[in-house]
Amino acid sequence: MRPNWRTLSCALGAGGLLLGVLAAGQGVAGASPVQRSGTSTCTGTLSNPGELTGLYENLDIYGVCAVQNGPVQVLGNVTIEPNASLNAVFGKKNSSLVVWGNMNVDKNAVVMMGCDTVSVTLWGLTALFNTPEFPCIDDPNGATAPTLSSHDVVKGNLTAIDSLGVVLHNTQVMGNVFENGGGGGNNCVNQGIFNQDIGFPQYSGFFDGTVDGNLTIENVTSCWYGSFREIIDGSYVHENVVNNDPDGNEVSGNTIAGDMICKGNSPAIQFGDSNGTPSKVAGLATGQCGFNVTALNPAPEAGVIGVTPVPVHISVPWRL
Repeated sequence: MRPNWRTLSCALGAGGLLLGVLAAGQGVAGASPVQRSGTSTCTGTLSNPGELTGLYENLDIYGVCAVQNGPVQVLGNVTIEPNASLNAVFGKKNSSLVVWGNMNVDKNAVVMMGCDTVSVTLWGLTALFNTPEFPCIDDPNGATAPTLSSHDVVKGNLTAIDSLGVVLHNTQVMGNVFENGGGGGNNCVNQGIFNQDIGFPQYSGFFDGTVDGNLTIENVTSCWYGSFREIIDGSYVHENVVNNDPDGNEVSGNTIAGDMICKGNSPAIQFGDSNGTPSKVAGLATGQCGFNVTALNPAPEAGVIGVTPVPVHISVPWRL
């Protein structure tokens, strides 16, 4: 089970990625930030989410807040407080989010940032098929041929401690990404903001973006995790991540200028149903991501029928 437009739209019918309340923009204006200088506070609920617009100095997110009405810039830091969520996955009105400082994601909080027009080839039940990866939820053509995108940027570090999930698509983090702990537990039960927003189990993932520093995920226990086609200028560390989904811990097609270190993950690093390719690594590759490690593509856990899996290297050496 790899979270993508196909699986999410199936889970919701024709409702799109996030619950229709957010996609339709109902009741947004009722929970706007209280100030623009100093530290602004955005408060909202699922039925009345806070709407972020314009320029802020620093920003604290409480409850549910969305970036769906044009570009937003934060000159300092963004904190997503415990149990809160930030939804920045809209493309209309040139919606996007740029954070000049750091982003902190607190306990049981969620951040979803970025969307794009990327199409991917995945394994279905018996054969490969093409599908949009993560279109903007307000893209009228999102289910078939998306045209909108939102490229989000965090110019400092993104740090998530005991969060419920971090999901980045088409997003640049110019510092380090560090996700430690949390994840909602060893289950695939719809819960928290994921249940409210998309009717889907909690997960974390990094897709089609860039990290100028290191990307580290460790000690996370969740339904699913994946990293696909990320460009990482530092090292990639993936340790002690437990996924309840048997084809979780999918890692494929990343380009890593530093080292790639993977150990203690369950299931072990694999391609799942992603029809994946090896990650290119300029430094050392060790543990479950070692240059000598292969995994079956598609993974047996993906449940593809009538296809003989082929061993593929998890990583291959690469020169800068």
